[in-house]
Amino acid sequence: NISRGGVLEGGSTITQQLAKNAILTQERTITRKLQEVFLSWELESQYTKDEILAMYLNQIYFGEGAYGAQTAARVYFGKNVEDITVAEAALLAGIPKRPSDYSPYQDFNAAKGRQVMVLGQMLEAGFITPEVFAAAKQEEMHIGGKKETEQEKAAKAKEKADQEREQLKR
Repeated sequence: NISRGGVLEGGSTITQQLAKNAILTQERTITRKLQEVFLSWELESQYTKDEILAMYLNQIYFGEGAYGAQTAARVYFGKNVEDITVAEAALLAGIPKRPSDYSPYQDFNAAKGRQVMVLGQMLEAGFITPEVFAAAKQEEMHIGGKKETEQEKAAKAKEKADQEREQLKR
């Protein structure tokens, strides 16, 4: 990136993405990238990896106006995040890569394919057993949680973003 005089690709850690999304702008400059790295070091000195991951998951976009895993669980399944199944969690985990392409409301088959890929990665990493993989892969998905109005979504997203920014400033 430096030899080409600009930032061409990502390669950011979860911590860097959290710093960029919650605090910094989306501009693609070397200055912003250096700020991102510095803020990442600050975050990692103040929070555990699990806390950083939780903050990240609570502010990323899952499509359909859903920011954060809790809102996504409600929008897609009508459930609290702690009540979703492994299959549902894998479906949600696949959405942030490309929310407009992997939303089950937009393209169920693409979302299901991505879910199976996530389940495969979970199996390979040892997070689930072959039996859990097989059961989750076959689980029938009931999509159709509460679709919030645009005003509700905007208000909740702003409130959550404000809370995350305040937490990061401490």
